[in-house]
Amino acid sequence: MTDLPDCLIIGTGEYVTGYVHGEPSQSDKKIGVVGLVLFDLRRRGKIGSITIAGTQGHKFPGIRAHFEKV
Repeated sequence: MTDLPDCLIIGTGEYVTGYVHGEPSQSDKKIGVVGLVLFDLRRRGKIGSITIAGTQGHKFPGIRAHFEKV
């Protein structure tokens, strides 16, 4: 167990994930501004786990695959 704060993100849209309409965004937000910042904070040891919650659970396998590619 870690003493780092965990993070909960509400929403799975372009600014969070960079994944929209079942495919990677065509904009400059390839991974999403929010996701990018939080992944960097986790890498630097500032936060613990990151949890993403959204209303369309069927998007999560695609989002996971997208994060692995970028």
